[in-house]
Amino acid sequence: MPGRAVATRYRPPGRFNRPITNPRLPVAAGMGPVRLVPALSPRARSRLLWGLAVAGFVVGDAATTLAGLSTAGVVETGPLVGPLLRRHGLGVIPLVKLGTVVAGYAAWRLLPAPHAAGIPLGLALAGVAATGWNLSVLLGV
Repeated sequence: MPGRAVATRYRPPGRFNRPITNPRLPVAAGMGPVRLVPALSPRARSRLLWGLAVAGFVVGDAATTLAGLSTAGVVETGPLVGPLLRRHGLGVIPLVKLGTVVAGYAAWRLLPAPHAAGIPLGLALAGVAATGWNLSVLLGV
């Protein structure tokens, strides 16, 4: 339809596999519809989200947590990791992070396509927030 912007998103094949239109979005003259979603395949989007989850949650949070715990006066206050850390030492942190990602991956495999993206996205956001908090503790901000 002329004058209507078209936003596309992944939908499984079937009779409801039509573009989503939004009449409030302008269409640039002669340019065609405006894309609201980057042109990534569902597989590429999943890889990107899982890469961000591993980078933020496993690498960033675990590295800053380990760096913070090796600093005098810094303690882990998490209700799950704190007691495990006191009982088993620093080696438990990567195991807890990795176990969380493995559990998230298992849940991601079981959920349907539109909802499953929330798992790596949530892990990535939690990892970025925890890394930011840990850095603020390390830098004394």
